[in-house]
Amino acid sequence: MVSNEYGLQISDELERRLGRWRVSVRTAIRDRLQEIARAAAQNRTRSEAMARKEPPLCSYDFEGHRVSYQVDPDTRRVVVLDFAREGKA
Repeated sequence: MVSNEYGLQISDELERRLGRWRVSVRTAIRDRLQEIARAAAQNRTRSEAMARKEPPLCSYDFEGHRVSYQVDPDTRRVVVLDFAREGKA
């Protein structure tokens, strides 16, 4: 049986940066990324279409924090590319 689950990939460097933020912000960001991974697993049509080309860059903002990520259907992962506070790179 093949799993439809998507994993979450966050580099060690991004984990360290995330660790400097408030616990409530870290928790909310992780929860939202898990929701994105669950939605990607449920959206088979979109995943198949995305597999034919490079995954698009996506982002969302939470309380002045921007999270950039890609949903990669080939590796079945949500890959976090960057975390940034509003007004900072």
